[in-house]
Amino acid sequence: YSKNDLSLAGLIFLFLNLFNLIPFSPFDGGRLIETIFFNKKEFLQIFFLAISSIGVAIIAILTESYILLIFPFLLIFQVLNLFKFSKIRSALEAKEVTFNKPFQALTDREYWLIRDQVISNFDSFKEIKVGNYEISKNENQIIDMVKLILTDRIILDLTWIGKFIIVSIWCFFFLLPLGTFTYLYSNQVAKEEQVIEQCMRFNSAKASLNP
Repeated sequence: YSKNDLSLAGLIFLFLNLFNLIPFSPFDGGRLIETIFFNKKEFLQIFFLAISSIGVAIIAILTESYILLIFPFLLIFQVLNLFKFSKIRSALEAKEVTFNKPFQALTDREYWLIRDQVISNFDSFKEIKVGNYEISKNENQIIDMVKLILTDRIILDLTWIGKFIIVSIWCFFFLLPLGTFTYLYSNQVAKEEQVIEQCMRFNSAKASLNP
């Protein structure tokens, strides 16, 4: 492999690492920020995902990497599902149904009431009647949705010092490849400009020798 090939490979790996640390979901940098600062309340998580979808869309347009527009669409679907889950949990709280427990600990009444809310909020189960307490052919899919409703939110009880340390580490590993990538890319552009300038001088000198 030539030196230029190795330099190009290094630039690609640096760019991928930098891109993965962007503070927008669904990238690792965004998931880190979301877990630390926006995971305590559903409305905060929805807000962060909405900001992430806008941010990723802007990056995709500015860099003309239009394939990245897939991510905002996926985030929009995630936000819509979070809205539905929030609506379902609010309805269950109004009916005094306990849902912060494992699936195996649900009583029959709790399961059927949660099941009714899932059916009424997701169009994929619209053929099933609410209040019809019989096993459906789609029961396994319904059970999976019920388990998502029951999933406890993981809350990291970090102090501000702990959050500061984690964010500082993230900043270091984000800014280091950013600076390195910028430096290497600038050098690469400068070398290409030198080569172009030399070629232009050669062509100019050659033209002056030929009457």
